Amino acid sequence: TTTSSSSSSTTPSSPIPNVALSSTTSTLSTSSLSLEGGGGGENKIMIVFGGLAQQRLNDVHFLDLETMAWSTMAQGGVLPLERSHHSSVLFGQHMVIFGGLSDSGQRLNDVHILDMRTMGWIQPLISGTPPQPRIAHSSEIYGNKMIVFGGYDGKIRMNDVFVLDFGTMRWTNPLTQGPIPTPRFGHTTHIIAGKMMLIYGGSSGAVTLPTHDHVCLLDLDTMTWTNIQTPGQPTPMHYHSCCRFKEKMYFYGGVRKFRKMLVLNLDFIEPLRTRTFEESKHMITQIIDDIVESCDNHPIFNPASSALALDFIETLRKNAHLVYGEMSFQLRWISEYESKTKKNIETQLNNLASAQSRFDEQKSQMVVMREHQSNRVKLNIGGEQYETSRDTLVKDGESMLAAMFSGLYLLHADPFDGSFFIDRDGTHFRYILNYLRDGSFNPPADEAVLRELLKE
Repeated sequence: TTTSSSSSSTTPSSPIPNVALSSTTSTLSTSSLSLEGGGGGENKIMIVFGGLAQQRLNDVHFLDLETMAWSTMAQGGVLPLERSHHSSVLFGQHMVIFGGLSDSGQRLNDVHILDMRTMGWIQPLISGTPPQPRIAHSSEIYGNKMIVFGGYDGKIRMNDVFVLDFGTMRWTNPLTQGPIPTPRFGHTTHIIAGKMMLIYGGSSGAVTLPTHDHVCLLDLDTMTWTNIQTPGQPTPMHYHSCCRFKEKMYFYGGVRKFRKMLVLNLDFIEPLRTRTFEESKHMITQIIDDIVESCDNHPIFNPASSALALDFIETLRKNAHLVYGEMSFQLRWISEYESKTKKNIETQLNNLASAQSRFDEQKSQMVVMREHQSNRVKLNIGGEQYETSRDTLVKDGESMLAAMFSGLYLLHADPFDGSFFIDRDGTHFRYILNYLRDGSFNPPADEAVLRELLKE
C-alpha cells in the first residue's frame, strides 16, 4: 500500500466496508476520481473490491489514505458476480479482476474491467484459451499485459503461467524454462527490477497449511524461472500480504494467525543487484581499505616484532593501489560507454517520438474519415426502424446502448438492410433517442405511455 506524507485524520469515516475475507486492494491517485469526503490534490486512495463477509460481495469501497475517509460510488454496466479469493490489478485508470470463488461455490475464470473514471463495468470479449477456473492465484501487470500464476481449482494446485495481452485481448499460455516452482495457491507476487516477478509462500497441501518458504523469480522477458537462496530461515506462510518499500519486501500475516513480519532484503538477490559507477568505486575502495586495516591491526604483521611484516604490508598496499587503479580505469571506461549508450538511446527515442507523432497524425486523419463513413447506425427496435448516430447511442456511458456500441463487442448487422436488431418494444423509442441526442424529453401526457417509457 502507498500512504501520503501527512494525515489529517487517523479514524476512518463511514461508510466503512464489511469485514471481508479474501477481498483485494489496489492504490490509485484521487485526481482520477471525485470522492465524497476526499482530500484535494494528488492523494492516494485504496480500492477494496469483493470478499467474503456473511456472504460474498461485489461492492467497491475507497479509502483516502490522507484523510482516512471511506467512500463509495454508484457503479454502472453489468456488475461481476459476488466473489472472494479473486485477483485485481490496476491497468492505467482501469481495475481488472479475474477468477475467484462465487457464492454458489463455483470457481471462476472470467475477466471484468471497471473504468475508474466513469465507474462503469464491462466484460470484454477475449480470444485464446483462458486459464482454467481458479481461486487464490496471483495477477500482476507487466507492460500492457496481465500475468496470472498458480491457484487452486478445488482439486488441483497449479503452477502454470497465463498472459492476457490488453492490446489484442487474447489469452496465451507461454512456455517457461528453468526450475518451475511447485504448484501452489495463496502465495504473493510482486514485480521488481522492471521485469522480474518475485513469488513467495503459498501452499501445495491443505488449505490451512502453508508449505513454501523460498523465493522464486520469473524473468518476464525470457520466461525463465530461478530459485533464489536467501540468508536466514523464513517461516512458511500463505494467504498473507506483501508490499515493497525501497529495497526491501515485507510479508505479513496469513492463515494460522501468523503475526510476524518477514523482511527480504532485495540486495541479497544476485540477479537484481545493479550498481552505478560511483557505487562500484565506493565498494572497491571499501574492500581495499578493509584489507589494509586488517593487516595493520593483525599481531602477525606488527612492525615492532617483525621487519618482514613491514615490507609485506607495504607491498600489499602497493598491490592494492594497483588493483584499485586498474579497476577505476575499467569502471571509467564502463561509465563512458554507458554515457555514449544513453546518448544513442536518447537519439533513437527522439526518432521514435517523431515517427510516433507522424503515425498519430495519420491515425487521427483515418479515424476522422472512418467516423465520417461509419457513424450512422440503423436500428431495428422490435420491428420499428430508426436511424441515428453512434455518438448519440454511446452518450449515456452507463446504458445498455453505450455498452453495445462501445466497440468492445462483435455485432452482426442484418445482411439485407444493415440494421442492428434489439429485442425491445420500439413504439416509443424516438423519445429515448431525442433525450440522448439533445437532452429534450417531451412525452405525451398519457399515463400508459409514461409507464412504458419508465420501463424502457
